[in-house]
Amino acid sequence: MNLNNNTRLIIAITGVPTTGKTTFAKKIIKKLHITSVEINDLAKLYNTYTGTDSLGTKIVDIKKLNKAINNYIKINNQNIILVGHLAADLNIKYDIAIVMRKPLKVIAKRMERRNYQIEKINENIIAEAYDYCSKIKRFSKETYEIETKGEANQIIKYLTCIIKQQKKDKKICKKPKIKEKYYFLELLNLIKKGNKYNL
Repeated sequence: MNLNNNTRLIIAITGVPTTGKTTFAKKIIKKLHITSVEINDLAKLYNTYTGTDSLGTKIVDIKKLNKAINNYIKINNQNIILVGHLAADLNIKYDIAIVMRKPLKVIAKRMERRNYQIEKINENIIAEAYDYCSKIKRFSKETYEIETKGEANQIIKYLTCIIKQQKKDKKICKKPKIKEKYYFLELLNLIKKGNKYNL
């Protein structure tokens, strides 16, 4: 793995809402004592909101946020984890990107429990089915899609090795072998069988 010249790691954890981004980030922090920051917090800190959409979701000026986060990275010369679904929309040079994935029915049920509007559930089910957040591959040297605890443990083990070897030989760290996930057929089945999510 070829990391940035300054030998630090820039890690992204992304995925649609309710896939477990923050929970997984906390596990990494506990294990590796690495700095983590929520992208939504940075969006608020740097005042990058331009208003709200018809569903009441805050609209972010991506160009302004992108510039702000790149500046944040420059002045924080340490390993950093950026957490949030917007990570996939930002033009940032990630060393490792982790895309949290879940079956559509799991996402829908979790959103229902959190009182999401049907339109918002619809929007995120479609985003997950089309693997929207995996477009982060354009900006990342390595990208992994994880769903299970076993896959999460593989990633944590890999990151532990990378950080321990940061100033040595990172080639000894074995890359996780994790299959990509596809939920488009689940979307088709939801549509065919009928559902309450306006699909």
